Order: sequence, then structure tokens, then C-alpha cells
Amino acid sequence: MTKTEPELLVSNPAGQVYVHRLVPLPSQTYVGRPALFLDRDGVVNYDSHYVSDPASIRLLDGVVSVVTRCNDIGIPVFVVTNQSGISRGFYDWSDYDRVTHRLVSIMGPLSKFTAIYANSYHHEQASQGWRKPGPNMLLQSSIDYGVDLASSFLVGDRLSDIQAAYNAGLLQAAHVLSGSHSTERANIKSWLAQTAENQSRFSCLMLNTLQHFDPPCYF
Repeated sequence: MTKTEPELLVSNPAGQVYVHRLVPLPSQTYVGRPALFLDRDGVVNYDSHYVSDPASIRLLDGVVSVVTRCNDIGIPVFVVTNQSGISRGFYDWSDYDRVTHRLVSIMGPLSKFTAIYANSYHHEQASQGWRKPGPNMLLQSSIDYGVDLASSFLVGDRLSDIQAAYNAGLLQAAHVLSGSHSTERANIKSWLAQTAENQSRFSCLMLNTLQHFDPPCYF
């Protein structure tokens, strides 16, 4: 693949936010279009817990076909990932960068992400909205590429992913069981049931893996 350098978006003592742009800016290609947002570990690749070794990257079932299908129908695909292992000292941004390039490489040229947003914050409050369930990574993609968040879709394996979609104004999301967080589905169902508002303006599919997601049905 063509190597892209990460762009620093935010930096403060609590952490940083970087983006790898596979589609360079400025770009008018996706203005007004819906987008697909994917969590990384547990949705795109196997979650081996604080992923820092490029050799450990293993794609999960369905991700290549879903991203390829979105590329075919003109739907941008963004990865939005919390990487608190950086602020915890388990690895650093250079390790993350190597993992990112390995991930993009094995996805192949026909399965192209538009951009990959990552933050290193450990605590949600200190992140000022950048760490999921905060919405800022999704909001930033709309600022950068002009995508329409209300008609977009997110797939995640944690409650914080689904809440980030809700907080960013998305109307639909999906939870997959391909991550290693077996209690998350019950937590998501409980959260959805807390208020009638959640159920009336926001829907969340319950899927086994990304393999069961068919993009044309939702865009």
C-alpha cells in the first residue's frame, strides 16, 4: 500500500488523537453521503487485548467483503478506535502506526478504509469527547469529509461503541459478538431499555459477526 503518515489532531497531557487518511483531503467525494463506522479490535480484527504487534493482526470474518461492498456502492468506511494501551504505557504511537499499516496492507487494494481515527485516552472525562462513548471521532469525520451522520451506520462490539453512535446523532448501529466482551450484549440491551427515547429514535441490530451485515440493506 502507499504509506500514509498519521496526522495529529489533538494533543494534551492526557492523550492524543491521530488520523490516518487513506483518502486525502480536501475531498468532495462523500459530501452528504452516509458512512459506515467500524470499531477496530473485535470488529475488524481479532482482539488479542492491547494489540501492538503487527504480526498478531488477524482479520475477522466478513470485514473484507463488507468494506469492498461499501467501496463498490460509494459508501466511505471509517475506523474509530480507542487505544488506551498507549496512555497506559503498554505500547506507543509508533507501535500503533505499524499495526495500522499492517492492517491496511492485508485488507488489500479493493477493501479501502477512508480514514482511521484513534485516540489514546484512558479516562473518558479527560478525553473531552474523543474517547468512545464520546462522539468526537465520528463528528470529526463529518467535518473532514462531509458525511451525513444521521444516515450513517456503526458496527461495534462494546456498549461504548453503540453509545458513541447515539451521541454523534446516528440513528442506527449494530452490535457484533466477534469481540471478547461476552457481557456487552446484555449491557447494550439494558442501556437501550433505559429510556423510550433510545428505542424511538435509535435502533441497534444484534448480529453474530460483521459477516452478517449487508451494506446495501442499510444505506
